[in-house]
Amino acid sequence: MVRFYAIFTAVAVFSAPLFAVGSAKIEFAKTNFDCGNVLEGKQDKLQALFTIKNTGDAPLVISSVRPSCGCTVVKYDSLIQPGKSNAIKATVNIENYPSGAISKSVTVTSNAINTPTQKLTISAMILPIIDASEQTIRFDASKQGVAHTIYLSCMKKDLKLLSMEFNQAAPIGDVMQNTVSAALTYSLSPIDSVRADKYKVYKLDIFPPQIEQPMSGTITIKTNNPDKPELDIKSVIAK
Repeated sequence: MVRFYAIFTAVAVFSAPLFAVGSAKIEFAKTNFDCGNVLEGKQDKLQALFTIKNTGDAPLVISSVRPSCGCTVVKYDSLIQPGKSNAIKATVNIENYPSGAISKSVTVTSNAINTPTQKLTISAMILPIIDASEQTIRFDASKQGVAHTIYLSCMKKDLKLLSMEFNQAAPIGDVMQNTVSAALTYSLSPIDSVRADKYKVYKLDIFPPQIEQPMSGTITIKTNNPDKPELDIKSVIAK
């Protein structure tokens, strides 16, 4: 019995490697892909590429790559052999996106023992064609003849405004009520200033319209910029 036990133990010890199961490990070259600056309306999509490598000794199985929203589409191979690399390709639809910072993500789930779940981020900065220093203009209608000054910045060196109109917002639940539209008096002049991003700066003086009661709405500015023929800025007029 003693001899049998010794032989069985030896067989078990020397046979163990034959039955050993390896583990997959995942390594990301980067987890954030910065697409840089994108000019508003000039690009419909962001493209991001994430390189991944299986540093383990078993096949890496990617079970899912889940985008954070429907505007992002991903392509990838679900199986990566040990020592091999592959990529996750992500495309973000930014058509009609407003200017400002944008950040989207995809979540990768796999059988990796080191990082079974990893979030990858796609980021960019959408630059406006025309950048207004204020997103909401607040007038004091009692101060007739006193201009409210804002600044417009753009790449166009000869920006001109063709017209400017205030349109009252339709009341909620009463869209049939008559709204107020009024042409605004304004003055646009370039100033000796260029931003670090090469945008030329213009000073815009807008004079409040004459009104009988407080109201809010939108100022629609028509320009000679073919890439941004109209610019809308929210407005509140106090009496």
